[in-house]
Amino acid sequence: DIGAVSSRPGSIYIGEDEELKRLKPILKIIKENKLYKKVKFSLDTFSPKVIKASIKSNIEIINDITGLTDNKVAKLVSKNHQKIVIMNKKR
Repeated sequence: DIGAVSSRPGSIYIGEDEELKRLKPILKIIKENKLYKKVKFSLDTFSPKVIKASIKSNIEIINDITGLTDNKVAKLVSKNHQKIVIMNKKR
């Protein structure tokens, strides 16, 4: 399970661009070394932009802590045959 933002109650979201900037190095390693063939990775995110980037690295599971409140996320995950874990964090 990988992620680049805090999901603790009261945490402030850093934004899609910063989240993606933090994740790019590990997503690149997963893709280049075909680590997705050895293990199923899950990604903690609720960002459509980050999910799109995860597809290229064959991330199979998305862990959405917002309770799947963004319809774009649902459509994107479904379209790309990813699995989703739906969570809801306390505020």
